[in-house]
Amino acid sequence: MDQIDHLSLAKPIEDKVDTVGKIKKLFPQHADFCDLTIKDYLSLAQQSQATIDGIRREVSRLDSEIDMLSMSMFNNDEYRDMMSEDKIQGPFSKNLIISAELEAEIISKITEYSNLCYPALQINPRSKKWIDPMVASDPLYLTHYYIDIIKEIIKPYPELYQNRLRLYEIVDRDFSGLPQAQFSLVLCWDYFNYLSIEKVETYVRQAWNLLRPGGCLIFSYSNCDLSGPALRAESWACAYANSRWLKKLSNEIGYEISELQDVETGDTLNTHVSLAILKKPGKLTTVKVAQAIAEIKYK
Repeated sequence: MDQIDHLSLAKPIEDKVDTVGKIKKLFPQHADFCDLTIKDYLSLAQQSQATIDGIRREVSRLDSEIDMLSMSMFNNDEYRDMMSEDKIQGPFSKNLIISAELEAEIISKITEYSNLCYPALQINPRSKKWIDPMVASDPLYLTHYYIDIIKEIIKPYPELYQNRLRLYEIVDRDFSGLPQAQFSLVLCWDYFNYLSIEKVETYVRQAWNLLRPGGCLIFSYSNCDLSGPALRAESWACAYANSRWLKKLSNEIGYEISELQDVETGDTLNTHVSLAILKKPGKLTTVKVAQAIAEIKYK
């Protein structure tokens, strides 16, 4: 729908009408011709708006058809069982395939939102490379439904840093045992792409309770408003979701949408990576400067 706004001729026509109005004042002897010209422009504006309204109605109709079709394809127990946490890891595990350039761009975004003055949380990390850009956060919490997976992922870190990490095992997507309204950043990367909409919604709502005002939730998902992800969802290679659903959910919860981005990967199967950054309204504030660090030296 956002692209339809670019079809509008309202602003260009408004500028033309304004120009003709100025000419009319300069040359009052041509006032009648200027009035006819302005009338023609205003008529063109009405026709343009009618065309845009027709396009919007057609897009809405198609969206409704897509939603009905998706309900028939994905609203069943077999699909929901396949798109669940215990199917993401293991022999049939799936991963987003992205270029080194795109990976560096995403890591840069995560690093930008990591701050030593605030705690941060990563939900169900799947790789150390997505934990690395968050190590500036203090402290850093890592959660998983099977905590041994995290313990294996963080082994390359020095033991001292491993001991500083806050590991929590989460059951049934219940984050009530974590500090509430304290995190400046919650990240879940390459995970929601394989969960049913109902499960993703639970995580997104839980993250709202965890974030402090001004904090952000960053995650990847499958935007099936695009043909590539839609085809993958039809074969259950990824979960079905779309940006329209995400915008509606964000508005319902109260998030501000900082960024929704669909990036082409160049891969023929995994054609796009979709990134969402949702902000809890407010401004990040803290009295904390940094964690005290000391070293004991012997004379």
